[in-house]
Amino acid sequence: MKKISRFALDIEAVAQDPEATHAPLLVDGVRTPYKLEGVSLVDQYETERGYLIFTDCDCPYEELTFVTLLGKGFKPLHSKMLGKFVYVFPSRTFAVQRIDIDDGALVVHGSSPEEGRYRVEVADVWTWRGRRLGVKAVWTPT
Repeated sequence: MKKISRFALDIEAVAQDPEATHAPLLVDGVRTPYKLEGVSLVDQYETERGYLIFTDCDCPYEELTFVTLLGKGFKPLHSKMLGKFVYVFPSRTFAVQRIDIDDGALVVHGSSPEEGRYRVEVADVWTWRGRRLGVKAVWTPT
């Protein structure tokens, strides 16, 4: 697993729609047909099984972070929200402070001790369509 800087979000498209919750994905400066949840790119990593892209909504009131697994063709395969929604507002917010690489997984630290940390890895996960390649994220308090 290694940190990369190949991806970006189309900020011009987001600026045209202030209510946007998704942003078009750019790969090496070229726009793709895919949109990712979130409007701000936090970090990106290349793994043996695809790419992990961290985004957030860039909102001071409802901090949530999203992790999206992209396949080798840059198509989004699976996404996971870090933080927890209850009703309208998140009951456990999560804003990334730093990300450490730990033996094939990423340890994502929140911006405060209350947010805890997540261990994020690419793994086979169960979905309604059966077992598939996806993002596994396990939260632990600090």
